[in-house]
Amino acid sequence: MTEKRSEAKNAKAPQAEGRTSAASMAWMDGWVALANETTAAALRGLSGFNTELLNYSKNVLSDAVNASQELSRCKTVEEILQIQGNYFQKTTDKYLVEAGKLPKLMSGALSESLKPLQKAQER
Repeated sequence: MTEKRSEAKNAKAPQAEGRTSAASMAWMDGWVALANETTAAALRGLSGFNTELLNYSKNVLSDAVNASQELSRCKTVEEILQIQGNYFQKTTDKYLVEAGKLPKLMSGALSESLKPLQKAQER
């Protein structure tokens, strides 16, 4: 009689294991999907951040090339000082504007990447 009970328990074990395994897989699939959503949102935010940095770098390089071309045409020290002063002022102003944009972009990227987690928490 004891052997029959043992055989019955062993016969049920794979079925219980299958349910647990399926539940575990569903739970894991949910977390993987959530991780994918969060990662995709973070990458979109970082993409915007990188685009902004590249545009800024392109503009700074263009301004430097233009300033050097202007300097090459100078005939007096006064002209050189004027062009350098203008370039310095323009570059500083652009840098300050850009420095104000970057924290906002990163904050927005972080907020977007947290939205899937917030939605999952609400469920």
